[in-house]
Amino acid sequence: MSQPKKRGRHKPSSAFLRALAKMMRIGDHELSELTETDWAKLKALEAAWKRDGGAAFDRLMDSDFYAYFRIVASLNPKAMRKALEEQLLNMGMTNREYLAMCRKKARQKH
Repeated sequence: MSQPKKRGRHKPSSAFLRALAKMMRIGDHELSELTETDWAKLKALEAAWKRDGGAAFDRLMDSDFYAYFRIVASLNPKAMRKALEEQLLNMGMTNREYLAMCRKKARQKH
């Protein structure tokens, strides 16, 4: 069985960029699952994106993957799920295999 080809980083989809623009206009931060720190990073991401385009997403992912994950998952959960599934395949695992591994590790801790 051959491994899937590893792909480079993708530019954000137009749907994601529309969601990003929409999030920037949301006045009530209570409607979002993002923390105040996430909102600050999102504002910085918006400024960097306007200046540098898609490279801003790569820099955030490299510098603070947790914040990147929260922001992307909040704006576009389907895209994040797809990206995670692709990454698991790149690691040679299926979703079920990964979940089984996580469950096994969780049981070992208790």
